[in-house]
Amino acid sequence: MKKTTLLFFSAALLFAACKKDSVDPGSGGPGVPPPPGDENSTLPSKIVVAEGDNSSTYVISYLADTKKLDKIVRDDGAAETFEYEGDLITKISYGGENYTLYEYDDNKLKTATEIREGNKTAKVEYTYPDDKKVNLMNYNWEDDEWEPDMGIELELDENGNLAKGNAGDISADLLYDSKNSPFINVTGWSATNYLGGVPMGENISFQDIVGRTNNPVKATVIMDPDADPVDIIYTYEFNDDSNPKFPTKINGDILGRSISAKITY
Repeated sequence: MKKTTLLFFSAALLFAACKKDSVDPGSGGPGVPPPPGDENSTLPSKIVVAEGDNSSTYVISYLADTKKLDKIVRDDGAAETFEYEGDLITKISYGGENYTLYEYDDNKLKTATEIREGNKTAKVEYTYPDDKKVNLMNYNWEDDEWEPDMGIELELDENGNLAKGNAGDISADLLYDSKNSPFINVTGWSATNYLGGVPMGENISFQDIVGRTNNPVKATVIMDPDADPVDIIYTYEFNDDSNPKFPTKINGDILGRSISAKITY
């Protein structure tokens, strides 16, 4: 289902150019501050992503009496199954011999390795120059060894959201509101999801439009220094009286495409 985040990020931007110990859910790399106590148990249970006449429904389940993901099942039967060690996601399985493995160092994501049909295909290595920066290096498995590919440099804002991304001449700048991302309370989510808010490729899912802590309101992407910037604009609805600081609908204007996500908690 989902590709490793680096692969999606680079592919998405190129598409636009062409056309452990127990830790807090916000741990694992530069920190995501938890919301106040009266907001820290809200969890998404269903998300419907729509574009035109097409829609996909995702049903989200959790391990009993926890905020840990069990499965995310799409209405076409595709499913992601999650495994944890402590509060960190260590494996996401997609069916058969298809899965992604996550390794950590001092509760920070170190590598994400893709296995497809039982074979290594790609991996991303993560390094942390400081508390607000994350560098990603992509590798492809070729001729029985890892061959380096594109790297990405990320900068986070004071709340742990992706604020800037750079990959060669490609760059993205994002702005956020002050309300809660739908997944802020999901255990381990922020440790493996640094990207989001720049969904410029095909087959957009909810993972591509949610932030780590807050909700993106604008993403500005520059494909090369001589190109005009591309703006992605988001608006939100907050219609759940029990969870007033969590969005119930996300509307995105993405390169002339209108995409929405309805969220149930």
